Amino acid sequence: MGDTEFEALLERCEVGAHRSGNVLWIDWFCVPDGERGKGTGRRLWEAFEARIPDDVEVVRLMASDAGDGKSDGFWEAMGFSWAYEGEDLDYETAQEMVKGVNGHPTPLPVLVDSDEDGDVDDDDPEVSPGRRP
Repeated sequence: MGDTEFEALLERCEVGAHRSGNVLWIDWFCVPDGERGKGTGRRLWEAFEARIPDDVEVVRLMASDAGDGKSDGFWEAMGFSWAYEGEDLDYETAQEMVKGVNGHPTPLPVLVDSDEDGDVDDDDPEVSPGRRP
């Protein structure tokens, strides 16, 4: 997709992101109701992803419901995976998704479980955030 078409999509849709080292966080990704189900979100994401700087290795986001329904199915279709798994996830942790970009692998999910005292134990040595074992 050329820059002109990408700019036209950005006039109808909204994308907000910030960077922390080699991680790009998607803060906001909004496709208007009238544009949904027509491939607009997919085209916007693919054009956005193609413009991610080469030194970014991972994209992270919160697949939340902002009042228009859950978004995790869309993000899974875009290649994202859950960042954490386990039975004791709080709401925010349960919504976080991740994808490797620019040739980097998508990190395996971090296992989050409670120990015997009910404290969250996310120090599983077999899986660490951002790395494949």
